[in-house]
Amino acid sequence: MLFPVHSDLDELRGALSGPDTPRLAELLRPMTAPLSVFPDLPTELPEEREQAERLLHDALRVHASAQPAGDARRRDALRVLITADPLDLDSRMDLIHWHELHGEQEAADQERRHLEQARLALEAP
Repeated sequence: MLFPVHSDLDELRGALSGPDTPRLAELLRPMTAPLSVFPDLPTELPEEREQAERLLHDALRVHASAQPAGDARRRDALRVLITADPLDLDSRMDLIHWHELHGEQEAADQERRHLEQARLALEAP
């Protein structure tokens, strides 16, 4: 591209650089789950897509960690983060701890199974 482009990514990058957690929350709020991140980004731009997805993942991580530890907003933010990156083991562990903190042993056990599946997927050749 030979011209300057302004996009939501610019706003997300700006909020992340602060970090401006209220602005991050505002930008991420419409996102219930980024099932297909940036579906309109042309396939001819794989590096740009990868950078955009990394930026979004970083923003989701900062947003999740900014939520109060025992609050349901933290659980929900962790779920969105895991949806964006199912192999994010640290976020899965955080979600397990959240469920344990709230006495939700069945949900914690289910997340442990998902964690083990993710570990196996990462170890696969």
